[in-house]
Amino acid sequence: MLRNRIIYFALIAAAVVFFILTDNNTTLLLLGGLILVPVLLILMELLALRGFRPEMELPLQTRIGKGTQARIILRRKSALPLGRILLRVDRANRLYGIQSGEVWQIEPADGRENGYRASFVPDHCGLTALTVSRADCFDLLGLVKFKRKTDIRREIVVYPRETAIAVDTETETSAFSGELYDAYRRGADVSEISSLRGYQSGDPQNSIHWKLSGKTGNLVVKEFSDPLDHRTLLLFDLKRDFISGKMVWHSSDDVLALVAAQSAALCRKGIRHDAARLAGADLFLLHVDSEQACEKMLLSFLCTPVPALRREITAAQILEKQQDGRFTKILYITSDFEEATAEALARTAVLTILQPVRENPGILGQEVPGTEEKENYTVVRVKTT
Repeated sequence: MLRNRIIYFALIAAAVVFFILTDNNTTLLLLGGLILVPVLLILMELLALRGFRPEMELPLQTRIGKGTQARIILRRKSALPLGRILLRVDRANRLYGIQSGEVWQIEPADGRENGYRASFVPDHCGLTALTVSRADCFDLLGLVKFKRKTDIRREIVVYPRETAIAVDTETETSAFSGELYDAYRRGADVSEISSLRGYQSGDPQNSIHWKLSGKTGNLVVKEFSDPLDHRTLLLFDLKRDFISGKMVWHSSDDVLALVAAQSAALCRKGIRHDAARLAGADLFLLHVDSEQACEKMLLSFLCTPVPALRREITAAQILEKQQDGRFTKILYITSDFEEATAEALARTAVLTILQPVRENPGILGQEVPGTEEKENYTVVRVKTT
């Protein structure tokens, strides 16, 4: 707009100088036209903006790395031509608490209703709200700007990139009537025997193997397996910078991609599990027993804000306080972990740590994809884009 005004006033100044030098009617008409035409166009713009009402249509979901399009619909009472329109769009990511702004430019056509396309390329995972807070409407010469307040808000769920499964989800199990049992978890399901041992004081009488006890001369007790339901935990955290408190969203998006892939893989193998996000000093835990439940779980995590850090607390401390040894296998997905936390988790269950890494050639000391067997747990580093 500033450039258009400079050009316009330069033309006015040149016409005035030319009129002074020539003193003829043609120059006077030219000067009058330069003054009158913009005034008429401004009046026409005001008439064209009567009943100005923009609307926006947005898909319900998309993925990181996949652009989508928003449809803008302009409705008004007049069919007079409009000048250029700039829509001020604010983005608000509910998951990470990130806000940003951008401008969409529209070149309106004649008519009372017109549709336009605007590109939307998501930067982060999570529920994202797009709000058109203002429309700046310019006359056809771009000399004057008319501001129109709008109240358009639409939400879109941005899912993480699709990624390969990080680890095989095979579990040593036995089966009875189509139900999976944990080979290492002692339970009380009499339909599935896990092992035999000598009698100990306090063992129930219905657990005694009477035939074998009669043959050996000593009381032998049957140990039963426990169903795998609720025994596998898919644990993950989304990192904040401890100094600034801001989300480290690149690594968090990679973590969410692995969570989606691993949970879906467990569901396909019929392994029920719990998915839990470390949220401040608490666990946000959801049960997953089907692929549909897996989708609902991911949607819930994407729509729930990550709380601000209050104090540094480890995953092991939270798990020990709230779950009391409930799980036998933990898949811990994190972009960064401490050895002490890993050792503490490994004491409560079979632990596998999944760590997303980005390959940056030329950077020394970076983690590389692969599997590392520690003494008490396994670390699987997965390449992400």
